[in-house]
Amino acid sequence: MDPRFYENRYYLLAFLGGLGWTTWLSVASTGVILHDEIGHYMVSENAWRYPELMLDVWGRSVNTLLYMPAAQIGYWAAEATSIVFSALTVLISTLVARQLNVRLLVLIPLLLWGQPWFASYGHGVHTEIPFSLICISGFYFWFRSEDQSSASLWFAGLLFGLLPLVRHEGILFTGLFALINLPRKQLSAILACALPLLLYNILHFVFLDMWAFEVFLQSKPTDIYGSGSWWHFIPRVGFYAGPLILLPALLGIYHSRKISNRQLFLLPYGVYTLAHMVIFKFGLFASGGFSKFLLPIAPAIAITAAWGIEAIVADKRWQQSSHRGALRLVNLVALCSYLIVVAVPHPMDEEGHTIQEISEWLHTHHPTPQKLLSFHPWLYFKHPLPWRPGERWDEPPAQASLKAGTLFVWDDHYCDRYNYPLAFFENPGNGWQQIYRSGNGRAIVFEKAE
Repeated sequence: MDPRFYENRYYLLAFLGGLGWTTWLSVASTGVILHDEIGHYMVSENAWRYPELMLDVWGRSVNTLLYMPAAQIGYWAAEATSIVFSALTVLISTLVARQLNVRLLVLIPLLLWGQPWFASYGHGVHTEIPFSLICISGFYFWFRSEDQSSASLWFAGLLFGLLPLVRHEGILFTGLFALINLPRKQLSAILACALPLLLYNILHFVFLDMWAFEVFLQSKPTDIYGSGSWWHFIPRVGFYAGPLILLPALLGIYHSRKISNRQLFLLPYGVYTLAHMVIFKFGLFASGGFSKFLLPIAPAIAITAAWGIEAIVADKRWQQSSHRGALRLVNLVALCSYLIVVAVPHPMDEEGHTIQEISEWLHTHHPTPQKLLSFHPWLYFKHPLPWRPGERWDEPPAQASLKAGTLFVWDDHYCDRYNYPLAFFENPGNGWQQIYRSGNGRAIVFEKAE
């Protein structure tokens, strides 16, 4: 293929088709995949007014900074930013595929946008989106460094060093990059790799009086997300990546088992996947076993699938087949059909509708309450409520500190975990009165009596 792959009409067709589908999913979706999306958006939105949020460990500093400009415009602008990040991930994945000797580069946008989770999650305000982009960019500059002392290697180290500030498990890529380059005595690249975390921890300690790395020492901060089997992610990755892509990817891995640069590329992604299997198996770090946590492996799946397809195309039986054209068409139709069926818009969940009804009632009957509290992200987003240090849904105040006139929106999702059970509000001795009920009791507004 011409080195200028972006001028190939089939490449452009696959790229623009995937981009268009993801954009349509963004426009058609009224809800979110996880409430964490709302949280990350609100951290970025409010970080302009409360700069300490830029250092927030849960928000992940690099993720917060990347979405801060768009968050000042609105949620749609943050989603548009994610779509741009996804598009760049496809383009840079193509460059990496070329570095790894993929000839049929037209396959990359088809095999990446064609994975339902990449198209479906690609517009959300997830940490996985910038993580995927920074990670594949790190590989691009790593492979670009022809000699191990080049500036490209230093920049690759810097990019891998940023990953833990986008998602905490990025520390695996950071550590592997440092370990691989340590015997090669690439100290400047290792320093670049360590620099972001070092600087972040210093700033966090200076301004917030604690070390940010302590989050890695809290392996089990909660039990609410549970645990699962070793095989929990395997069927889910098969479903969300798509069997028509995953099967040639497995073939590509087999055919690349003796090619050193391909092994180097696959090693960190393999460790990342294994780490998530271990984390969820033992219920560590509040994993929850959510499939989207493995979204960053999507570029690796696309590239390995391209290896597998090229191995099939090189086989004499394929070359001698008189049905090649028909088989290509059948596979393309099947791939697109699977994508359309699985990658669908995200509707607002029942909780979202319930909280929206609560918000509308509050605007009508209590437009200026003395104090309004909730632990539900949707209310902070829809109403909206102020979201600042000390007044966040994940920072519950002491029950005794709530004064008369306070309105509290209880919900059946979050309040129990923050030690505000329904029984507390229904106990007459605690002084709370129910004033509105929504969603068959899924959310209730209480007022603290005089």
